[in-house]
Amino acid sequence: MQTVALLARKGGTGKTTLAVHLAVLAASTGRRVLLVDTDPQRSAGDWWRVRKTDDPQLVECAVKRVPAVLDAARADGIDLVVVDTRPSVEACLLYTSTHTSSARRARSIASRRL
Repeated sequence: MQTVALLARKGGTGKTTLAVHLAVLAASTGRRVLLVDTDPQRSAGDWWRVRKTDDPQLVECAVKRVPAVLDAARADGIDLVVVDTRPSVEACLLYTSTHTSSARRARSIASRRL
């Protein structure tokens, strides 16, 4: 399973727009995709509710639930998780990047390059 988390320090940067487009594009290729909306504004959730299809799947949750959502997605055979985050990266980084194996590998590689 791959996880893409969209992070930015401020609002209005296009995180939600990019998240929903990535999720729909990946789903259109036949991948099982989960869109996770952790932004309290729930814009991705609002977008999802007006769609005529249930694909990509959606989970709306607090940032602290992301590790459990990722574990459940992995167990359910999801191919790609796209996480839309709120405008503050600190908590999102804590819960999202520390709970994915690819993020651990990326941090390991980055630390060796520093």
